[in-house]
Formats: sequence, C-alpha cells, structure tokens
Amino acid sequence: GELDKVYPFLSSWVDAAQQADNFAFVVATSFAKADILIAQGRLRDAILVYQTALKLATTHGVESITAHH
Repeated sequence: GELDKVYPFLSSWVDAAQQADNFAFVVATSFAKADILIAQGRLRDAILVYQTALKLATTHGVESITAHH
C-alpha cells in the first residue's frame, strides 16, 4: 500500500537493468511502474511510461514481454 515508497526503487531497477542491457527487465518493470501510476490516478504519466517501454521493447527485440500485460 505504500506505492510512493516503491516507485523510486522500481525506477532505480529500470535504470540498472537498462545499463546492463537487460531490456526484458526494463520493459517488465516499466509496466509495474505504470501500474503504480494508474493506482495513483496519474494516467498521463502511466501512458508515457507505457509508450517508452513499448518503444524499448520494439527497438531491442523483446516485444513478447509486452503480451503478458
């Protein structure tokens, strides 16, 4: 229930995964970030996170990750 506390950790995880070129984790974790934003009513921010994740998925060949969400 403490979404404000979790969000920065997910953001750090996305940054670390991106630096490690692990784009499957970047995309999956980005979806979790967007879920938090939706729960907080921050829909425009969630859309931006989803759009960025989908672009990364396409660019780095991990589109199949997007199907589970």
